[in-house]
Amino acid sequence: MASIRLESINKTYSGNLAVNNLNLEVQDGEFVSLLGPSGCGKSTTLNIIAGLISQDSGNVYINDKLVNELPPEKRELAMVFQSYALYPTMNIYDNISFPLKSQKLSKSDIDNSVHEVAELLRIDKLLNRKPHQLSGGERQRVALGRAIVRKPQAFLLDEPLANIDAKLRVSMRAELRKLHEKLGITFIYVTHDQIEAVTLSDQVAVINEGKLVQYDTPDNIFHKPKNAFVGTFVGSPNMNLGHASVKKENSRTVLEFGTNSKYYFTKPPDRLKNYLNKEITVGIRPDNVIFSSTSKSNYLSGTVFVVEKMFNEQVITITLNGFESFTLKSSYDPSKPSINSDDKVFVSFPENKLFFFDKSTGDLV
Repeated sequence: MASIRLESINKTYSGNLAVNNLNLEVQDGEFVSLLGPSGCGKSTTLNIIAGLISQDSGNVYINDKLVNELPPEKRELAMVFQSYALYPTMNIYDNISFPLKSQKLSKSDIDNSVHEVAELLRIDKLLNRKPHQLSGGERQRVALGRAIVRKPQAFLLDEPLANIDAKLRVSMRAELRKLHEKLGITFIYVTHDQIEAVTLSDQVAVINEGKLVQYDTPDNIFHKPKNAFVGTFVGSPNMNLGHASVKKENSRTVLEFGTNSKYYFTKPPDRLKNYLNKEITVGIRPDNVIFSSTSKSNYLSGTVFVVEKMFNEQVITITLNGFESFTLKSSYDPSKPSINSDDKVFVSFPENKLFFFDKSTGDLV
């Protein structure tokens, strides 16, 4: 098993900084996800850890040993790819046993290892089949088996569930988490899927434009985002962001989103004092919006743009002063009056559910 540490990693492609002064420490036995949009540097970081590409500057440590000059095969890490990368002409037994043959193990040792891993992954009845005869989920298990049989110090997984259908991804996520618990080995997992990151991981590293934006627990990534990027990237639908001026009106603190669009605080947070008579970015998650079809005190008025019904839920997008886009989630009951496009509606927010970000830096205040 392994701890992995990255210090001041930089990597440039064609003048573009793919990884920007990235520092990251993964503890022995942790499951850590690298989460971010496409092209943010996640896979590049993983490949640098694996030794498949070299960084321009910075250091990679495995178990506190500097491995910058160590080739991939000497790092004792196993990679699992999105494409499975199975040998199509070999049966499943030979695919799994392939890494062991170069180690000059006896046939009986190889056979025992293959069957042990196959039973663990519940593919022991598939060993005589070829990859094209398997489902996507079964092929992914074979790819995992080929990695596990090597008994590596850590697993590096690059979007391994991306090619699997949505229903199967749910069950495979559970299997991956259970596998990590059984093996107790370090997992570093690249994904752009926030659901995968928060359900699988002990820690999540949110990366944007090559920079590590926040490295934290899934709970803190969601409930205590470091900045507006993290706040909007994690959560579905996205966190609503709007711009408001912080004002005083008859000794009450007010968020002014526009003409006749004001939100009054009962007990304003102390941190807003520094933004009096200034603009601030306000965030609210769609699940926390309070919604009414009639006008009420301290509610902002808006117009329904579109309603998306999903079984017992609906997502309502509203045109609202101060917000480029504003959505809310609510329960949906077909027996009750429906909400339709162009309806006038009213929304408010619990004070303790509001996020405030500096408008110029995007940082949480």
